[in-house]
Amino acid sequence: MQQESVKPMDVAMDILGGNNTTLTDDNNGGGGGGGGGADDDNSWTTVTIILSIALFIISGLLEVGGGYMVWQGLRERRSPWILVPLGAVVLFAYGVVPTFQPGNVTFGRVYAVYGGFFILLSYVWSVVFDNFKLDKGDYIGASIALVGVCIAWFWPRNTTNNS
Repeated sequence: MQQESVKPMDVAMDILGGNNTTLTDDNNGGGGGGGGGADDDNSWTTVTIILSIALFIISGLLEVGGGYMVWQGLRERRSPWILVPLGAVVLFAYGVVPTFQPGNVTFGRVYAVYGGFFILLSYVWSVVFDNFKLDKGDYIGASIALVGVCIAWFWPRNTTNNS
């Protein structure tokens, strides 16, 4: 039996008292299926592809940005009483954004795939904000990581046997 995907906005509404269906619905396993993304049958559309990639990018910018604020506050001693708490709030937001990935997805696959985006966005952030100079190994490594996670994410799957 295939589990129905729990929608984050429904859960948020449950918590805020907006409706009483999602958290009490016996058909919601909460763990999600084994699919990569999109709908339960993994039929990717242009909209779900764009949404999924956008969510990975937003997650990455929040994580790298929040981590950078904490780094600047603690390691570089730049306004620690402002940057560290602000960084913590941004890092919390980073933890929420991946829950909006479309379809019947699992935590492990979302975060594994996100790792490739994190690598790329960490390099972009360091180039923009720290004038970091990438070398050939950085370009090749980030490219391999991004191609690898896109294969893992968009690979067609049968969610009933997770193959």
